[in-house]
Amino acid sequence: MLIKKLAHQLSKYDDIIFDLDNTLFDQSDYDTGAFKEIEKKLSEITQLPLKDLAISLHAHKLKMGVLYPYLFNDAIAAYKLPNHYLNVMLNIYYKHDGKYISQKASLIPTLVEIFNEKRLFVVTNGQRNVQQTKIDRLQLNDYVCDIVLCEPKSPNRLKPNRYAFDLLNKRHNLNSVVMVGDTIETDGLFAKNAKIPFIHFSYKDYLHENTT
Repeated sequence: MLIKKLAHQLSKYDDIIFDLDNTLFDQSDYDTGAFKEIEKKLSEITQLPLKDLAISLHAHKLKMGVLYPYLFNDAIAAYKLPNHYLNVMLNIYYKHDGKYISQKASLIPTLVEIFNEKRLFVVTNGQRNVQQTKIDRLQLNDYVCDIVLCEPKSPNRLKPNRYAFDLLNKRHNLNSVVMVGDTIETDGLFAKNAKIPFIHFSYKDYLHENTT
């Protein structure tokens, strides 16, 4: 099992830094609610049949990747909507309340049970309102020592830059530390830049293992 393998891999470390999205929980739990809200609101405003807009947004994000910056622009073009609706879509997405995010449907309870004697940290890239909503819904502050939220408006602080590692080390004097994340390109390179080990773990793979 993936979780047993992860526990074994992490057993020799004292301090563990986790990525958030698709590592500790399924990011689509946020997107699903936000995309449904966007479809409902735009349908009301435009009085147009925008059926399956939420499904289309989700599928396009899966295809293009989580870092793709033109998700909503493409939807505007595909549904032939006026460009000013882009801001409406963005505002809804950023202010979504994350109602589909559940701590029970995350890795948090398992981590607390397995790693109760270790120090846990989280480093996440993303827009502050969105990431803070996820953090609050998962009640992460109750279980981890510290969280570093790296915003796009300060690109030199985003993973894979080592800014967050240096900040955590300054605050907590890290010892025997490892990075756990779902992307080699971002989390793996962050670990490389910080000169610490990296362990790949995907919450989606964990979900797949436990639902098949």
